[in-house]
Amino acid sequence: MSVKGSDTIQVLHNGKAQRIRLASVDCPKNKQAFGQRAKQATSSLIFGQRVSVNSTGKDRYGRTLAAVVLNNGHNLNHELVKRGWCWWYRNYAPGDTILEGLEQEARETRKGLWVDRHPLPPWEWRKQSKLIRLNHTQGESLVRTLPTTQCGTYRSPACGTHGVCGVLSLDRSGQSGAYAYLPEQSSMAS
Repeated sequence: MSVKGSDTIQVLHNGKAQRIRLASVDCPKNKQAFGQRAKQATSSLIFGQRVSVNSTGKDRYGRTLAAVVLNNGHNLNHELVKRGWCWWYRNYAPGDTILEGLEQEARETRKGLWVDRHPLPPWEWRKQSKLIRLNHTQGESLVRTLPTTQCGTYRSPACGTHGVCGVLSLDRSGQSGAYAYLPEQSSMAS
């Protein structure tokens, strides 16, 4: 068994590798804030375990959507939300009151990614990443900035985890916050 992402694992089933996407939850992506820590949490929960996979279907990428049950009877999907490493994926499990309650408790007790007062959900991160790729292919240099979890300064993926970048201009609409357009040949202020 291996962990491909914080909400995607690979298991051997009848001698064949099968990718499992944890149903009803959405964890930070590997390159996203808390992504590596969420992946480590998934890994530590499944290490050395035999699991039961309760499939609910396939996603658009051909992965099996499932609730994964560990040897001790705990639901992996629930455990990750309870420990604060995943969001309840409301769009795909709108009436799941168990996941709703587990997420609320993790938020209130500031577990996992909830130490950040405003963590960026993966569905929003994917939208922003798609916008960045789209704008970049149109010849613009775009840096997405995110508040850090501790000090409120801004960082960009280009700066590494602790670097602080100077925002040279705001987006075209004048909105502050999420995006900064940088001239192609300009260097960042230090």
